[in-house]
Amino acid sequence: MRNTFPLTIAADVSPTMVHKALSKVDAAGLVADLGRLPLQNGAVDCVLNVRFMVHFGPEERTQFLSEMARVSRRYVLVNYNHKYNIKYALRRIRAAFGRVESKKVSRKSSRSELNAETTAADLRVVKIFRGNPLLPFMNERWLVLLEKTPAS
Repeated sequence: MRNTFPLTIAADVSPTMVHKALSKVDAAGLVADLGRLPLQNGAVDCVLNVRFMVHFGPEERTQFLSEMARVSRRYVLVNYNHKYNIKYALRRIRAAFGRVESKKVSRKSSRSELNAETTAADLRVVKIFRGNPLLPFMNERWLVLLEKTPAS
């Protein structure tokens, strides 16, 4: 697949995942920890992070958002799993009966939690893309476009 961007960096903490990404896209590979990216401040135009934040709580997510903001010139695009869906409601019911780990339930974000985490990371929400705007309660994922605040 031919890359239309001047430079794309596929990064992951796992060398296996970096290799897998490089087999699908024309990019540079980087094995790195998102908590400490080996890139200079403002090194990239945009950071894209998907299917990662759901594994962490608010403090860790805020740390990762701060690091993504540090290396980005302007934008961060990240997916969040939110609370406003049927799957979350059913998981809460199962957690109340001890049928699912309550930790998994607590990793979903509300809009106010998203705003608190992004503000703490000197980012602002530009737009939230929802899976299906006609049936938003059916999808647990938001793709969130964030922009660095002028002070950062």
